[in-house]
Amino acid sequence: MFIASFYKFVQLRELEELRASVEQTCRDRGVKGTIILATEGINASIGAPSEKDLESCLDEILGSLSLGNLLINRSKSGPTTDVFDQLIVRVRGEIVTFGESFDFSKPRLPKADSDYWNKMLNDPNCSILDVRNEYEVRLGRFERSISPKTHSFGEFRDWAENAHPKLKRNPIGIYCTGGIRCEKAAQLLDESGFERVTQLDGGILNYLASKPDSSHWTGECFVFDKRVSVDADLQEGTATQCHACRRPLSREDRETDHYEEGISCPHCWNEIPDQRREGLRERAKQMAIAQERNQYHIGKKAQPVDPNNRSSPSKQSSRERS
Repeated sequence: MFIASFYKFVQLRELEELRASVEQTCRDRGVKGTIILATEGINASIGAPSEKDLESCLDEILGSLSLGNLLINRSKSGPTTDVFDQLIVRVRGEIVTFGESFDFSKPRLPKADSDYWNKMLNDPNCSILDVRNEYEVRLGRFERSISPKTHSFGEFRDWAENAHPKLKRNPIGIYCTGGIRCEKAAQLLDESGFERVTQLDGGILNYLASKPDSSHWTGECFVFDKRVSVDADLQEGTATQCHACRRPLSREDRETDHYEEGISCPHCWNEIPDQRREGLRERAKQMAIAQERNQYHIGKKAQPVDPNNRSSPSKQSSRERS
């Protein structure tokens, strides 16, 4: 499957009409994935078996919404990986959930390409901040980056407002998966007194795609689809998801005593009530039987973790992507 993800903060109107048009454009070309529309813009992660159909869909959407030139992160999954189960096109209050809309009256802060980003990484006077959630950071990160240890993007405000004064005075580079969270994070950091904020243009995915001469990325990058993660070559990674809590799992996680496939993982083994644990074991048993019979079982459809719902991570969310 050929995959494309993109976003743009742009003032949109008549959202229901746009939604219907965009949805039809995708369905006509067999495109699946998630597209979020709001008065503040568009956020999309879509894919199709045919590169031609995907590019045709992108051209139509970008033209009909008058989006102009924008950065699109592209990748490709293996022939057996169906990255998206269905097409979802929705209208929401925000294209990335943060609790407040993008402020178009504020000037855009600087963005760094991969070469300049490497210079920032090599500068001991420059701090590097990962604005993603902690479960994403555990899979991979840039060298010497700081994690705010958030469970959802909405928690980032508390970290920013209480950050050490030295961080606010020094240059700081910020990054996320595809750049969208950095757009709102940059505005907040500027409001909170950070004096020199630069964001990585296109996020981790664009950095890896640009193949810099010297990469400072380690590990894998969590993605909000059924691949779970991608490696430094943007190929499907080794991470899986816990069927119980939907958190991403590294190889090391799966080698611990608290990992029981389909039942629990190191992050949730002490959170699951006995009754639910037995239910999960029964589901795993039924899935194994279905697999032996070469039948489909609904339990195999593990959905991406909900980064906005810490108490119920098993609920699917498309509100916080990239």
